[in-house]
Amino acid sequence: MVTSNLGGLAVLVVALLTEKSTDLTGAQLLTSGAVVWLTNVIVFGLWFWTLDGGGAVERALSGRRRRDFQFPQDENPSLAPQGWYPRLED
Repeated sequence: MVTSNLGGLAVLVVALLTEKSTDLTGAQLLTSGAVVWLTNVIVFGLWFWTLDGGGAVERALSGRRRRDFQFPQDENPSLAPQGWYPRLED
């Protein structure tokens, strides 16, 4: 995904620098840029979630410790339902 995203970014930059204004519309370029940006955000989130705390295997073996993100439930466990732990969508 990272390589594909970099390739898409390169294609977008080349298109911005070389295409004539009649070939591509501003909406097409903005849409392409938004897709590259959104993909980058998703890939970053997945990489961070995978590597945080030593990775998924390390987290499974060692239990839950403090992580780089702090949730309100970490400060006040009474706010969390029984068995709560942060997931990717949090």
